[in-house]
Amino acid sequence: MINMFKRLLTIVICFLLIKAYGQDNPNQPWLKNIPKTTYEVIEDDPSVLSRLSINFDFLYAMIAFKNISGSSVDMGFSGTYRPTPKLEWNALVHAGILSFDKPSSLMIDVNSVRYLSTKTIKREVDVLLKYSKSTIGTYDYISTTSLSVPDRQVLKKFGLRRGVYLRRNAYEYESALSPMTQIGIYGGIQFLNATNVVIKVNGVEHFNESGFIYYADFLALKSTISDDVVAQNYKDRSGAILPVGFRFGAIYKPLRPRLISRRDNFFANLELRCEAGWRPLEGNFFHTGAGWNFYRN
Repeated sequence: MINMFKRLLTIVICFLLIKAYGQDNPNQPWLKNIPKTTYEVIEDDPSVLSRLSINFDFLYAMIAFKNISGSSVDMGFSGTYRPTPKLEWNALVHAGILSFDKPSSLMIDVNSVRYLSTKTIKREVDVLLKYSKSTIGTYDYISTTSLSVPDRQVLKKFGLRRGVYLRRNAYEYESALSPMTQIGIYGGIQFLNATNVVIKVNGVEHFNESGFIYYADFLALKSTISDDVVAQNYKDRSGAILPVGFRFGAIYKPLRPRLISRRDNFFANLELRCEAGWRPLEGNFFHTGAGWNFYRN
């Protein structure tokens, strides 16, 4: 144990020495042949957020670990409406395109967010300059080149959220299947981080207008099971099953109004979502997918 600690301490000291040398020594031999990239900052205002945003969610997966029969692959639509800087409405409607068992899944999630605090900080922001994909043999390689732009503005918001939640899917108990509906309300917190940096390199504009949303909710859900046998088992166990759950997740999405010049840019209009939590009866679940933003003003 002592030897392992000594090795770890040695690695940490070497790393700190190398980092300090790289920062303080302007004559590093390995940097002499690296050309510097010059750029011009065109825009740096993360407070410009879209008022209305609509996505086509082309591929989403819901996995219920204790109820595999209720897992599904879904698609649908989602959107955000911001009437004021402090108020936000979000809606999501997904229907199953591939389910392990009938009925096909359905999910509706609507919430409002009231932001309580807003601040702007400065930090280094990475801007993507180049993206390429190549194939060598049977392997695909992706290469990216980005530029770190220092002292850029980052918008940070914190708020409280509340909403209504509905999910319909199959529920399995001892090889017996039944349609199940869970409906209820939830409340939680939400953080929003936004950047909007546009730079020009060699006459070409590059940008980072991404936004990250982080949230956590407590769920209060009522479960309704159609099949009498399965439903009776649920009633017998209902005293031991609390009708509450929780979830936490992260969303990557574009937040500023959509520019015509970027309407065909895949990354500029891509939204990614990843969510995990616990629901009554189904236990742990994982929800993830991607969408394409086709309207943003």
